[in-house]
Amino acid sequence: MAAGYIPRNDAEFLAWMNNFISVLNANLATFGLVAADLTPLTNARNDFQTKLGNFQTAETAPCPSRASVGAWDPKSLACAWRWTQGAW
Repeated sequence: MAAGYIPRNDAEFLAWMNNFISVLNANLATFGLVAADLTPLTNARNDFQTKLGNFQTAETAPCPSRASVGAWDPKSLACAWRWTQGAW
Protein backbone atom coordinates (compact mmCIF):
# COMPACT_ATOMS: atom_id res chain seq x y z
CA MET A 1 0.00 0.00 0.00
CA ALA A 2 1.29 3.45 -0.85
CA ALA A 3 2.23 5.78 1.98
CA GLY A 4 -0.17 8.64 2.66
CA TYR A 5 0.82 12.26 2.56
CA ILE A 6 -0.29 12.95 6.14
CA PRO A 7 2.40 11.89 8.65
CA ARG A 8 1.51 9.30 11.29
CA ASN A 9 3.93 10.67 13.87
CA ASP A 10 2.25 13.34 16.05
CA ALA A 11 5.12 15.85 15.93
CA GLU A 12 5.45 15.47 12.15
CA PHE A 13 1.68 15.79 11.79
CA LEU A 14 1.77 19.05 13.75
CA ALA A 15 4.52 20.39 11.47
CA TRP A 16 2.49 19.29 8.42
CA MET A 17 -0.62 20.97 9.80
CA ASN A 18 1.29 24.23 10.49
CA ASN A 19 2.58 24.21 6.91
CA PHE A 20 -0.89 23.42 5.52
CA ILE A 21 -2.43 26.36 7.39
CA SER A 22 0.41 28.66 6.27
CA VAL A 23 -0.04 27.70 2.62
CA LEU A 24 -3.80 28.21 2.86
CA ASN A 25 -3.34 31.62 4.52
CA ALA A 26 -0.93 32.69 1.81
CA ASN A 27 -3.31 31.58 -0.95
CA LEU A 28 -6.80 32.33 0.37
CA ALA A 29 -8.13 33.73 -2.92
CA THR A 30 -6.72 30.81 -4.91
CA PHE A 31 -8.79 28.42 -2.84
CA GLY A 32 -11.83 30.72 -2.63
CA LEU A 33 -11.43 31.23 1.09
CA VAL A 34 -11.45 34.11 3.52
CA ALA A 35 -9.40 34.23 6.72
CA ALA A 36 -12.43 33.37 8.86
CA ASP A 37 -12.75 30.05 6.98
CA LEU A 38 -9.50 28.91 8.59
CA THR A 39 -10.58 29.66 12.15
CA PRO A 40 -11.95 26.14 12.87
CA LEU A 41 -8.82 24.56 11.39
CA THR A 42 -6.54 26.88 13.35
CA ASN A 43 -8.50 26.18 16.56
CA ALA A 44 -8.20 22.42 15.96
CA ARG A 45 -4.44 22.78 15.39
CA ASN A 46 -4.06 24.83 18.59
CA ASP A 47 -6.06 22.25 20.56
CA PHE A 48 -3.98 19.39 19.14
CA GLN A 49 -0.74 21.26 19.88
CA THR A 50 -1.79 21.88 23.50
CA LYS A 51 -2.89 18.29 24.05
CA LEU A 52 0.25 16.90 22.43
CA GLY A 53 2.40 19.08 24.68
CA ASN A 54 0.46 17.98 27.76
CA PHE A 55 0.80 14.33 26.78
CA GLN A 56 4.53 14.63 26.12
CA THR A 57 5.00 16.32 29.50
CA ALA A 58 3.02 13.59 31.27
CA GLU A 59 4.79 10.85 29.35
CA THR A 60 8.22 12.00 30.48
CA ALA A 61 7.24 12.96 34.04
CA PRO A 62 8.46 10.70 36.83
CA CYS A 63 5.86 8.13 37.79
CA PRO A 64 4.66 7.79 41.37
CA SER A 65 5.01 4.46 43.07
CA ARG A 66 2.24 2.06 42.13
CA ALA A 67 1.02 1.99 45.71
CA SER A 68 0.51 5.76 45.82
CA VAL A 69 -1.60 5.99 42.66
CA GLY A 70 -5.18 6.76 43.58
CA ALA A 71 -7.62 8.44 41.22
CA TRP A 72 -6.55 8.23 37.59
CA ASP A 73 -5.67 11.48 35.90
CA PRO A 74 -3.94 12.01 32.54
CA LYS A 75 -0.48 11.86 34.10
CA SER A 76 -1.33 8.63 35.88
CA LEU A 77 -2.65 7.17 32.62
CA ALA A 78 0.70 7.79 30.95
CA CYS A 79 2.39 6.01 33.85
CA ALA A 80 -0.09 3.13 33.66
CA TRP A 81 0.70 2.71 29.99
CA ARG A 82 4.42 2.55 30.80
CA TRP A 83 3.69 -0.05 33.49
CA THR A 84 1.88 -2.27 30.99
CA GLN A 85 4.81 -1.97 28.58
CA GLY A 86 7.28 -3.02 31.24
CA ALA A 87 9.05 0.34 30.94
CA TRP A 88 8.89 1.08 34.61
